[in-house]
Amino acid sequence: MIRQFIFSRLQRTSLLRMTLLSTAFLDELTIGFLIVGLPLVRDRLGLSYAQIGLLFSVGPLSGMIIDPFVNLLSDRGSKRWWIIGGLVAFALGFVLAGSTRNFGLLLVAFALIYPANGAGIGLSQAALIDSAPDDSERTMTRWTLSSSVGDLLSPLVVAAIVALGMGWTMLCWLAAGLCLATAMVLWFQRFPRITSTEDDEEHIGVRGILTGLRK
Repeated sequence: MIRQFIFSRLQRTSLLRMTLLSTAFLDELTIGFLIVGLPLVRDRLGLSYAQIGLLFSVGPLSGMIIDPFVNLLSDRGSKRWWIIGGLVAFALGFVLAGSTRNFGLLLVAFALIYPANGAGIGLSQAALIDSAPDDSERTMTRWTLSSSVGDLLSPLVVAAIVALGMGWTMLCWLAAGLCLATAMVLWFQRFPRITSTEDDEEHIGVRGILTGLRK
C-alpha cells in the first residue's frame, strides 16, 4: 500500500519539479563540503584564521551584491537559463576551488560560488512556486525535507572521501559533477511559460528594474 502511494505521488510529480526540488539537496550537500571540508583546504594551502574568515566574508558579500540584480532580471522571462547558468557557474567555482593552490584564486572561487548558488538554487525555488502557486506550502515542506537530507549527508560524504584517501580536490570535483549533472537534466526540460500581467510589464524596462531594486 505504501509502495502504491509513493508510486502514485511520483507519477503526479513531473521530472522538472523533481529536479528543481533536488537542488535544495544539492545546495546543502555541496555548501556543506566547503564548511566540513575546511580543514582539508586549510592544510593544503596553509591558511590562517584571517584568510579563512576572509573566504567566508567575500562569498556572502558577493552574493549580497549580485543576487538582487539576478533576481530582478530573471523576472523578465523564463528562469530556465538563469538556473542552468547558475548551476554551471556553481560547478566552475568548485572546479576552481579544487584545482588551485593559490589563496587569491580560492578567494575568486568563493566569490563565484555564492552568487551562482543564489541563481541556480534560489531561482529553482522561485520557479517551483511560480509553477504551482496554490501548492506553495507543500512545495516548501518538500524543499525543507530535501535540504535536511543534504545537510545530514554532507559530513558523511566528506568523511567517506577522507576515509578513501582522497581530499579537497576530489570533494570539489564531486560537487562540480553533481551541479553539472543537474544542469544537464534541466537542459532537456521544458519550463512552463509564465504569463505576464500589466503590472509585470511595468517592471520590464530599466526604470522598472531600478525601482524594484530600490524597493
